[in-house]
Amino acid sequence: MNTPEAMRSDGPLAQELETYYTHKAELLQEARGKYVLIKGEQIVGIYESQEEAFLEGWRRFRGTGYLARKIHEGEKVYYIGGGGPEYVMLEEHQSS
Repeated sequence: MNTPEAMRSDGPLAQELETYYTHKAELLQEARGKYVLIKGEQIVGIYESQEEAFLEGWRRFRGTGYLARKIHEGEKVYYIGGGGPEYVMLEEHQSS
């Protein structure tokens, strides 16, 4: 399995992902099921919907990378990139 570029330690969102995983336990405890917006080492905010998190990220950080994702235990990773800002969409893993 290939690791998406943004998930590598030197990928374009590596700092944001590291910040998320560093704070994951407290985020799960305080805001499970909500959405977090992260830029670099900063947790910018917690939002009720994915749309709110992405719109705030776009408003504040347009043209640069940021991470907006649901706060939950497991995930599937979808990488969207190439030719512009890099995005990683992380969604809850559904086990069958």
